[in-house]
Amino acid sequence: MTIKVHTFHWVETPHLGIKQGQKVGHLYSDVGDIDELQAAATILHLPRAWLQLNSEFVHYDVWGYKLTLALEQYPQAQNREFVHDIRGLRV
Repeated sequence: MTIKVHTFHWVETPHLGIKQGQKVGHLYSDVGDIDELQAAATILHLPRAWLQLNSEFVHYDVWGYKLTLALEQYPQAQNREFVHDIRGLRV
């Protein structure tokens, strides 16, 4: 049970302040533990409204300063590890 951050580059989303090609991340629990994820979000001062429940997996989207904080606190999942984790949550 680990909180991880998977980073990627996203498209421009002006209403969120995200610029084209900006690095964005998914903060997630590799075992789908929502309590663990919410505890991590509390540490990072993420608004509860940012919790993505209507997705293929429960996560927080983070960017900018919040992404920097997340990467300082939690391990970064590389692409293969992220795919493995997410596939494991669907079973």
